[in-house]
Amino acid sequence: MKKGLLSLAVAILLTVSGCSSQRQTATQPTDAVDGDVGFDLSATAGGEAEAVWSDDSGVLWRARFSKTWKRTVTGDDYDPDKQYTLTVSPVDGDSTGDDSADVSCRVVRMERLVDDKSGKSATCTVPAWETWSKRLNDGDYPLVTE
Repeated sequence: MKKGLLSLAVAILLTVSGCSSQRQTATQPTDAVDGDVGFDLSATAGGEAEAVWSDDSGVLWRARFSKTWKRTVTGDDYDPDKQYTLTVSPVDGDSTGDDSADVSCRVVRMERLVDDKSGKSATCTVPAWETWSKRLNDGDYPLVTE
């Protein structure tokens, strides 16, 4: 009887420790991806606004929008060695305190929230892949749940 209970306890411990290591590795970036994954930018505004995103070499892209805006940055527009910045501002420049002038920006990469800001203007940053990967491994980026 004792031998059977001991075997059962060992089997349970092995199963539990195997599950826990699987959970840890599921959150790590894979070598197969190795920086080839871009990211998703999004912005909201109470009215008309402008989204300006740029890389750290100074290349700018602009988009004027009303209420919501989204863009996936991949391919020719994406270099994993560069940092990117998204700035969102009301078009009319009205930051007098009217709630309709509030804007927000959000960056998501591999289902992880990278940055999320709001206010009279908002700026979000996307670190270069190597920096992002290290921060992900350190547990800095939560899963996006919505």
